[in-house]
Amino acid sequence: MQYTSSQLIRNQTPEDLIQSYSTQKRDNVSTNSMMQTQIKHSIELLKSNLISRQTVSDFTNRSHDQLVYQLFQLQQKVHNSQKQFIKKELYLQEQILQTQKNFDKTMNLMKINYQMQIEDLNSELKVKDEEIYSLNLQLQQSNLNKIEERLYSSQQKQKSQTSEYLNTESSRMNSQLKMPRSSSGVSKYQKELNRIKLQTAEFAQKFENEKNQIQTDIAILKNQKQILQGYLNFNKGQSTDRSQYNSPIKLNNMMTNRQSSSSFGVKEYFSRKQ
Repeated sequence: MQYTSSQLIRNQTPEDLIQSYSTQKRDNVSTNSMMQTQIKHSIELLKSNLISRQTVSDFTNRSHDQLVYQLFQLQQKVHNSQKQFIKKELYLQEQILQTQKNFDKTMNLMKINYQMQIEDLNSELKVKDEEIYSLNLQLQQSNLNKIEERLYSSQQKQKSQTSEYLNTESSRMNSQLKMPRSSSGVSKYQKELNRIKLQTAEFAQKFENEKNQIQTDIAILKNQKQILQGYLNFNKGQSTDRSQYNSPIKLNNMMTNRQSSSSFGVKEYFSRKQ
C-alpha cells in the first residue's frame, strides 16, 4: 500500500517531521552547494575556452554565444532549485505548525475529559460522605434515646425499691416495736426508736441526694439531646463541624458511669440494712 507525501506527514509525530525537515534541508543545501561548484567550474572552463579561442573570430563568436547560453541555462537551474527549496521549506514548516495545533487540540480535549471525570468522582464521593454522615447522626440519636430510656427505667426502679423498702421498714416497726410495760423495756424501745429515726433521716438524705443527682443527669441528658438535635438540623454539607459531635460510645460510657455512681448510695444502704 502506497502513501502520498501528505499522508506520510500526517502519520508522523512533530519530532519526526522536524527531523525529516532538518535532513531534507541539509540535503538541499548540499545539492545546492554542489551545483554552485559545478557552475563555477563551468564558468571558469568557459572563460578558459573563450580566452584560448580568441584567435579565431568566427568560431570564437559562435562558441561565445553557446557558452553564454549554457551559462544562462545553468543560472536558471540554480534559480529554480532555490525556488523549489524555499517552497519545500515553507511547506514543511506549515505541516509542522498544523501537526502541533492538532496535538495541542487533542491534549486540551483529553484534559477537559479527565477534569469532567474527576468532578463526577468528587460528586459521588461527596454524596457517599453525606450518606455516612447522616447514618452517623442517626446512630448517635438512637444511642442517645436508648440511654435516656435506660436512665428513666433505672430511675423508676430506684423509686420502686425505695418505696418497697419504706413499706417493709414500716411493717417491721409496727410488728416488732410495741410499747413495753417495764422501764427497762421503755429505755430499750426509746434507743431502738432513736436508731430507726437516725437511719430514716440518713436514708431520706441519701434519697434526696440521689433524687437531685438523677434530676441533674436528666437535665444533662436533655441538654445533650438538644445539642444533637441542633446538629441534626444544621447544614450536613459542612464537614468541618463533624468533629464537634460526641461519639456514641463516649456518651454511653459517660451516662453509664453517672448512672452507676448515682445508684451506688441506695444499693449500699439496702445491703447494709439487710
